[in-house]
Amino acid sequence: WLGTDAGWSWAAAVPAGLAAPLLAHAGVVGLNFGIASLAGSPTPEDRRLGLAGAASTYLRETADSIRTFQFALPWRHPAPLAGGASPSPEVPVLLLHGYFCNRQIWRPFAAWLAERGHAVEAVDLDPAFCSIDDYVPQVSEAVRRLRERTGAHRVALVGHSMGGLVARAWIRSTGGDLAARVVTIGTPHRGTFHARFGLGASTRQMRVDSA
Repeated sequence: WLGTDAGWSWAAAVPAGLAAPLLAHAGVVGLNFGIASLAGSPTPEDRRLGLAGAASTYLRETADSIRTFQFALPWRHPAPLAGGASPSPEVPVLLLHGYFCNRQIWRPFAAWLAERGHAVEAVDLDPAFCSIDDYVPQVSEAVRRLRERTGAHRVALVGHSMGGLVARAWIRSTGGDLAARVVTIGTPHRGTFHARFGLGASTRQMRVDSA
């Protein structure tokens, strides 16, 4: 459009067109930082980042977010993300992604675990906007597959963001006897201000005032 309708030279239109989605993405990350600032921070004043630290964090987050959401997540492979030695003396690991993500977000970490002898599996938590409790059967099935594949009695669960709440819902539903360990990363255990701006039942459950 820039080259044909807006009258730009192709030398300017091509880089501008390529930069547009990256700049838009950077703007969305900046908006998220602004929302977090409005929500306030429990960090003591003497431990806050300061302007230089905040700028560095923003740039790092923007680069990671672009890599994840514009390159890693869109390339969904139909086969389950699984790997690692089976059987193995190391505990098998089930990876649970966060809101509006898919299992592809785990590929680098899954490879890292597999190299260290862990049998690994990750699932797509579908559909995207349902109740967190609705994901429990998918987790149970993935745990069953990992146990069957490895012969292990218990499985470790690693959940990012909403995935940590999914792990908790699974433990609450099943009793957690099959969980060797649960690790959560950036999980809103007491809710998050950002959930006010999401869609679906799961975001309502992740609000600060949610039961």
